[in-house]
Amino acid sequence: MQDENKSETQSNRSQNELDFNYSLLDLIGVFYRWRKPILILIVVAMIGSIVISLLLPNYYTATATFVPANEEKELFNAEGTKNNSLYGDEDAIDRSMIFSNSPKLIEYMITTYQLAERYDIDASTPKGQDRVVKTFIDLYEVKKNEHIGIEVSIQDKNPMEAAKMLQGALDHIQLLHKDATKNNKALIKNTYEQLLTKKKAELDSASREVSALRLKYSIWDVEEQGELMAGLVVRAEAGLAESKSKLKSFTASGQRDSIRIYKARVAGLSRKLESLTTEVDSLRGSINIYSFNEGKDKILYYETIIEELSEDVADINTKYSQFDGQANNQASSIIILEPVQVPKIKSYPIRWLIVAASTILAAIFGLLGALLFDLYKKVNWNNVLHGKS
Repeated sequence: MQDENKSETQSNRSQNELDFNYSLLDLIGVFYRWRKPILILIVVAMIGSIVISLLLPNYYTATATFVPANEEKELFNAEGTKNNSLYGDEDAIDRSMIFSNSPKLIEYMITTYQLAERYDIDASTPKGQDRVVKTFIDLYEVKKNEHIGIEVSIQDKNPMEAAKMLQGALDHIQLLHKDATKNNKALIKNTYEQLLTKKKAELDSASREVSALRLKYSIWDVEEQGELMAGLVVRAEAGLAESKSKLKSFTASGQRDSIRIYKARVAGLSRKLESLTTEVDSLRGSINIYSFNEGKDKILYYETIIEELSEDVADINTKYSQFDGQANNQASSIIILEPVQVPKIKSYPIRWLIVAASTILAAIFGLLGALLFDLYKKVNWNNVLHGKS
C-alpha cells in the first residue's frame, strides 16, 4: 500500500513538472485563448504611442566639427617642435574638450540665450537652475570622431536657433582658448622686455668702458695700430742702427759736419725709440708700444663682450618682435572643419520607431501576461501554501 502511494505521489510530481513545460504549440494555444485581451492591449498601446508621438515636439540638431590650432607654432614660431603642423596634438584636443564642456561655456549659453525661459523652467531656485543646466546638457553633446576631430551638436525645437546657439558656442570656445593663454602671453612678453632691457644696459656699460680705454691708451683700432706700432719700432731701430754705424765711420774719418748731423740723428732716433718702447707714466695717452700692449687685451676683451651682447640684443629683439606680433594677432584658436549649417530634417522624435517599439513591447508583455495567468491556473495553491502533495 505504501509503495502504491509513493508511486502515485511521484506520478503527481512528475505531472506537475510537465505542466510547467511549454512547447511552441502550447504558446500558440495560450496566445489564442488570450487573443482578445492581447489584441486589445496591442491596439491601445499602438493608439497611445501614436497620440503621444504626435504630441512630442520636433527637435533639430545643428552640428559642427573643429580641431584646435597648434598654438605653440602660432604663438612662438618654434622650429624643430614635435608638432609643427597647423593642427594641435592630442593634448590640445583634450584641452578643447575641457573648454567645450566647461561650466563657463554652459553658464554663457544659459545666460546669453535665456535658456530658462526657452525651456520653460523656473530658475529662481537652485533646483530650477540645476534643471536648466541638466536640460541643456541633455541637448548639447561634445565628442571626438574617428578622425580625431571634435564634433559639437545642439538640439532645439527651432532649427535656426539650434544653428545660432551652436555658432555662439564655437565662438565662446575660441574665446576660452585665448583667455587660457592670455596670462601666459603677458608673462612671456614681460620676460622678453626685462631681458632685453638688461642686455641693453650691459651693452651700454661695455661701450662706455671701451670708449674710456681707447682714450686712455690712444687705441682706436687694435689690429691696424698694432701693425703701425710694429712698423714704427722696426723703422726706428733700423734707422738708429744705421745712424750709429755712419756716425762711427764719420768719427773715424774726422768729418765734423757729418759727425754733428748723425749725432743729432742718433739722439733723435734714440728718443723716438724710447718713447715707443719705454714705460713712462708721462707718456700715457700718447702712441707708445708699452701702453698699446697694456691696453689692447682690455680693449679686445670688451670688444668681444660688445659683439656678443650686440648679437644677444639683436636675437632677443627679433624673437620679441615675432612673439609680440603673433601674440596679438587675431588668428583663430580653433579650425572649423565642418561649419555650422541650419538643419533641415528633424532628428527627434522618430515617430514610426516609437509606435513600432510600443506595439512590439505590448505584444511581448501581453504574451508574458497570458503565460503567467495560464501558469497561475495550473498551480495547486493549496498544496503550495500548506505543503500538501
